[in-house]
Amino acid sequence: MPEPEPYVLDSDDSGMRYADWGHVANIVSALQWEWVDWLPKGMLTLVAGDPAVGKSAVLLYIAGLYTKGQGKWPDGTEFNHSACNVLWCESEAAQAVNVRRAIAWGLDPLRIWTPSLEPLSDFFFSDESMRQRLTDIARLDEVGLIVVDSLGGATRMDERLSSFATGVQWLAEVARDTNKPIILSHHLRKSSLLDSNRTRLERIRGSGKVVQFPKMVWLMDSPDGDDPDLRRLEVVKTNIGSLPPPIGVYVNQGMPTFRCDIEFEPSSSKHSSLADAVALLQLELSSGPRLASEMIAVAGEAGISPATIRRAAQAMGGLGGRRGPGSMWTLP
Repeated sequence: MPEPEPYVLDSDDSGMRYADWGHVANIVSALQWEWVDWLPKGMLTLVAGDPAVGKSAVLLYIAGLYTKGQGKWPDGTEFNHSACNVLWCESEAAQAVNVRRAIAWGLDPLRIWTPSLEPLSDFFFSDESMRQRLTDIARLDEVGLIVVDSLGGATRMDERLSSFATGVQWLAEVARDTNKPIILSHHLRKSSLLDSNRTRLERIRGSGKVVQFPKMVWLMDSPDGDDPDLRRLEVVKTNIGSLPPPIGVYVNQGMPTFRCDIEFEPSSSKHSSLADAVALLQLELSSGPRLASEMIAVAGEAGISPATIRRAAQAMGGLGGRRGPGSMWTLP
């Protein structure tokens, strides 16, 4: 499909009292892909996976494409972007690991910037000066990609709170306003017995609002028990394109190796909201009793209806505790 022509306003807007979508069209560019069906320009992409699954290594590989201005995307298509700098916002104190990797892989460390003048400072959303520096640096022409690794490390608050997603919304706004791609890494909830062997969007940790703002969500998991070194990189949410085939990834001591010739099980068409509700209760109640009303609200944020969460509670033995107004739910 050809790109649409830029919209041109015909009328004088000097005395306008409102903005319309014509004005929006003059500011926001048409959809542009950095990596077709995977990484859009001017939007936030979330990549989630279990700890130590290799997310940071894959993100560093992608950052290396930008710093070199050449190479291939993980699916084998040509990288088509001039060499530029990458803003890497570390929040898990992994500077030493990532710098050693970058040097070993032949990346130019001078092209990977930090948002702080202190090289070993971690990035926090609560630090207003750090947020301002990220925004200012992201606006620079010589910066082509922003990476925040990770959401949990940069937030440092109870992931059950709806405010946990505040930083995600802010990053989406920065991506839009600077017209740069931003990639944010995040972790998954621990897998429960009710989960299939396929990682699902619902396992992403935190409020259901975490996946509301990114236009793309990738998941990275270990799908094959017979091959524990194999990872699967997959788009599980897209608002703007089609779902591309998953990519196989091997992450060892060296640079990730990508395999597009591996066929993975197709996504299951069955979806059990009751199983999701049970998994949510197991996670949320693992630290102790909670008010039933509070749990119903938490379930609502995750897209689970009050009726379903109550059925899940009943299926788990009624979640014994105080009954009536102010009732408490606790794991049997």
